[in-house]
Amino acid sequence: MGNNQSIKYVVFLFLVISTYSLYPQQTDTLRVKKKTNLLKAEFDNISFKVFAVDRFGNPKENVIQSFEIHFNLNGSGRNYVCSSAWLEEEMINEIRKTHQSMELSFTEVKALSESGEIIRLPDFKRMFYTEIQKGKKK
Repeated sequence: MGNNQSIKYVVFLFLVISTYSLYPQQTDTLRVKKKTNLLKAEFDNISFKVFAVDRFGNPKENVIQSFEIHFNLNGSGRNYVCSSAWLEEEMINEIRKTHQSMELSFTEVKALSESGEIIRLPDFKRMFYTEIQKGKKK
């Protein structure tokens, strides 16, 4: 009798498993992130613009769409939003007012990828030295 019960148990398990496999399983949505060549952004302190750098280290012009810049001027925080790769004249004048070095923080840097979609590049910080300080170093 014990052998008969084990056969019934195996048949029961088989029916349960096969019935369960007949019902369609809900598939999860796969999101594929397209790999872009743009790796990071950099600041050109000569022409006062932000440009992108690809994963090979090559600068990419005209792909930056917008960014935010933050800095302290005489103890007061300044924040600007730029809608192009270039700093506006007002920002440049604010930065040039100081006679000391300052840290510029760039956040929310958005660039246009090769595939035509807007991507966000990592935030970064750069030191800015005025002409007066550059002269003192010599």
